[in-house]
Amino acid sequence: PPTAPPAQKPAPRHDPFGSPFMNGTVKGESFFVPMTCIIGGEEQAGLGWNMLMECLGAGRGVSLPAGAIAASKMAVLAVGGYARIRKQFKVPIASMQGVQEKLAVIGINTFGMMAAQNMFNSFLEAGETPSCLSAVMKHMCTERGRISINEGMDVMGGAAICNGPNNFMAGGYGAIPLSITVEG
Repeated sequence: PPTAPPAQKPAPRHDPFGSPFMNGTVKGESFFVPMTCIIGGEEQAGLGWNMLMECLGAGRGVSLPAGAIAASKMAVLAVGGYARIRKQFKVPIASMQGVQEKLAVIGINTFGMMAAQNMFNSFLEAGETPSCLSAVMKHMCTERGRISINEGMDVMGGAAICNGPNNFMAGGYGAIPLSITVEG
């Protein structure tokens, strides 16, 4: 980080399939952290793991579902638009029943995740800390996001598997294992 003291050396960030990911290690030797820099002050020294676990309960129900919802919204808009423009046999592929079924799955997943997100956020705004619901949100949203991206890849066909600046699906597809794996 730009504010790192001289004895502290930030190591390279993790690079899971080229997806932006801010976790990484910090290395150092013989540096001092004043008590005033500990979150919660001196009385909270040694309780960092507990604080992390308390934050994780709410955080995993917000950040990972948000990423899955964003990916699914992208699939609704971009893949839906692509299906209206892309023609096969002089007919937009959006008119084909198999493509319509995949677009419907993407739409259903997106709508369901957005509803769940609104419900979960209302609990947080009310001061609740729903740890079990957070785990369900993380699991269900990342799984529905995975399904939406995969359905979008199917609709896009060859355009989705060729790397290049016009492939808007590759980044989301490459990030799927990251969102499924992290934060239990």
